[in-house]
Amino acid sequence: MDVVLYGPASLGDSRPAVHVHADDRLDRRLWWSIGLNGLIVLAEFVGGIASGSLSLLSDAVHNLVDVASLILAVLARRFARIPPSPRHTYGFRRLEVLAALANSVTLLVAVTLIVREAVVRFFEPRALDASILLPVAVVGLLANLGGVALLHRYASGSDLNVRSAFLHLVQDTLSSVVVVAVGLSASWRYSPYFDSIASILVAAFVLRAGWTVFREAFSILMEATPPGLDIVDIARECERRCGLASMHHVHVWETAGGERLLTAHVCLPDRALSEVETVLRRVRRLLAERWGIEHATLEPEFEGCGSDEILDRVGHRLGTGQPPSRGCAAQASARGESTGPPAGRRRDPGARGAEKKSTMQGPIA
Repeated sequence: MDVVLYGPASLGDSRPAVHVHADDRLDRRLWWSIGLNGLIVLAEFVGGIASGSLSLLSDAVHNLVDVASLILAVLARRFARIPPSPRHTYGFRRLEVLAALANSVTLLVAVTLIVREAVVRFFEPRALDASILLPVAVVGLLANLGGVALLHRYASGSDLNVRSAFLHLVQDTLSSVVVVAVGLSASWRYSPYFDSIASILVAAFVLRAGWTVFREAFSILMEATPPGLDIVDIARECERRCGLASMHHVHVWETAGGERLLTAHVCLPDRALSEVETVLRRVRRLLAERWGIEHATLEPEFEGCGSDEILDRVGHRLGTGQPPSRGCAAQASARGESTGPPAGRRRDPGARGAEKKSTMQGPIA
């Protein structure tokens, strides 16, 4: 269950009515899928206990994961519609990650218990009741196929929550096929061994899904750099294409809704204030178009902050009293760039005031 949890943008009154109807239709299909999978979980738990089939119980756990995935998809869509507030400036999207993390931990514990029981039953086989096992397995397979049909048309959309839920339904449909195969062979002499092996196979599907959820939820909570992004490449590309002396103290992370955010210091030596905003707009546009970073907070510098490392490993703090290791002008000179204003142009007095202000900033008592 990929918890990489994307949701739609905040829904305002300006959205076209057709989008609202489409969202309502998708929400209804998600609830129908939750209902179908909930019935599967109940039927397979009861059928697994009554028939003695561990593979049926394993598939019930797998379907329970699908129910949790679908519920998280619905919650992602609902919470994405709650606008940020002064107290919760990012909204409530992180609740989805916390729920996914708890769900994945519970799932991993359940898989451990299933594998343990499968090993025990392999050495102490028990007879299976095919009259219960096979009908329940077939019903589970048909219900999973119904869930796949409900969400098939939305599987290629932009909502990754729905796409993730759809892929889980497909995966669970495959595990249901394995359980049906166990039901068909229940009258065979070695069917109890086949049941244990099938249980471990289904548990492997569940383990993969649970580990993926745990890893992605943990990464989001730890504010890790999103997969596929390299802060060194981002800094160097921005420096090259936007004319920056340097870009350092770069931090990139994402919220539960998949929104990517960035903070960074950008060195702009001897630039007129009227030019600074133009350069920053150019950087923000590049970040959005090249890496999908829509929210960027950039701190312009004229004389440097005491460190020009892309990743601040020491932990830069205002008021350390440390002089700049390399000023912006020195960094620009090292790159072969001009640090002065364009020829034939008067320098903006505001820039001198800003530089003077930056040089006067010292340690805070």
